[in-house]
Amino acid sequence: MSLFKKFAGRFNILNEAIRLIPVVSRNTGPSTYYKLFRMAQGMKDGNVYTGPRKVEIYPTLNCNARCLACWRYSPLNKGDLPPKDSYLPKDIFLKAVDGLAELGTEEIAFSGGGEPFLHPDIFEIIERIKKRGLSCSVYTNLIPLKGSDVKRLVELGVDHLTCSIWAGDAQTYVKTHPGFSEKTFEKVKRTLMEIKNIKERLGVAKPEISINNVIFNRNYRTIGKMIDFGFEVGANKMRFTPADVVTGGTESLALSEEQKKELAEIMAEYNLDSSVVKMMKRGDSEMLFVDLPQFTGRVEYEGDVSYDHDVIENIACTIGWSFLIIYPNGDVIPCCVGNGYPMGNLLTNSIKEIWQSTRYRRFRQNARDMDKRDPYFKNIDCLRRCDNLVEITYYNKTLKDPMASFLITFFSTFSKILGKLPERSLDLIFSIKMPPLKDIGGYSLPLDIGKRDSYIPFDELKRMGVFLDETGGDRARRLRENYSKRLRTKERD
Repeated sequence: MSLFKKFAGRFNILNEAIRLIPVVSRNTGPSTYYKLFRMAQGMKDGNVYTGPRKVEIYPTLNCNARCLACWRYSPLNKGDLPPKDSYLPKDIFLKAVDGLAELGTEEIAFSGGGEPFLHPDIFEIIERIKKRGLSCSVYTNLIPLKGSDVKRLVELGVDHLTCSIWAGDAQTYVKTHPGFSEKTFEKVKRTLMEIKNIKERLGVAKPEISINNVIFNRNYRTIGKMIDFGFEVGANKMRFTPADVVTGGTESLALSEEQKKELAEIMAEYNLDSSVVKMMKRGDSEMLFVDLPQFTGRVEYEGDVSYDHDVIENIACTIGWSFLIIYPNGDVIPCCVGNGYPMGNLLTNSIKEIWQSTRYRRFRQNARDMDKRDPYFKNIDCLRRCDNLVEITYYNKTLKDPMASFLITFFSTFSKILGKLPERSLDLIFSIKMPPLKDIGGYSLPLDIGKRDSYIPFDELKRMGVFLDETGGDRARRLRENYSKRLRTKERD
């Protein structure tokens, strides 16, 4: 084993492997690398060898708040609200969790258009997720949680809580959360403080707390208070996101040109420029600010198509191999904006059957190879918006790297030699302590090893190439050119 370590250190293979992995769990072992590179192999040859690395589940569309900038529940929007009994049935929920664990999924995140903690069986389901060895994240407004719930969250080992706050003081909270009083803000604050205190008392790091602040013209001046609030409650990360205004609804919340300039000055005051990631320290506390380039870019952008339009149009989409979403009605959705094109439904088929279905295989290959203006994507409208772009771009870069090709070939050959040896056995065969990260600057998506984090600059995303092989970007460009020629021919006729 020492000889293998010496060889790996000399040629930097393990460090290169770590560098190329888009998201590495804290319990990283060789089997994780094996699964990720098997996934990458499928992206190259069109097959599917593993399950999705991350799955988002929308436990319910029911919500206890009507946040002002919400695309679904804002009182400024028109239209009917989803029924309050829109819950994913517990038996279907648990079967999906078990099925995903068997497929090799590493993380399940509860999010969506409702409040996950309103699902009546949410803690039982979290317990099943953790027993199956998966990472668990929850996107929440924290309002439904009681004291006993908070303790249980920590005891169950929930990995991440992303908390939607949108304010750093009670007055702003009331402005952005119609129908709630300042007492609600104080309750949310007490909940976060209780999580902090329990973690300190038990000597644990989980759950990691991220605070998400949607920014619009009612709260942009209070960013300083949001930062103060984050440090006070012990947040690990903070993210600012511009409100996605809904036509005919929340347009009145959009920032004016003068307000955008003022916002830029506020961000500069706190040294939150367009760098990929900023670490701010106060005393013994530190908080990471993430996705700053995306925030500033989208605030400044004006246009009828996505800010990311050029990147989306010139990249091979690989989301069909690494990610999916499950809706409360059982629909399995292939990406964050693919709700108009479900791949199947858990009420009639298992998650494994849907994942390996002909319909899903067709989606993967079309998303990877076809022009996004093709009628196939009409119900997805990729060019308008892509919420999976960073992950897609990273896999494109990974497959382009010669070291990735080497490792894909290595793991493929290794698995053939050993036959159908369970992937988890690789941890026993390669019981190696991974070396520390080297040269992690300039890469995207968090590389979570210990407390180390690194992200890709958004400007670099635009400069990245696409697949070098015939099944990826080159073919996609040719298809796009042919599609444009057909359109011009039809216009002449």
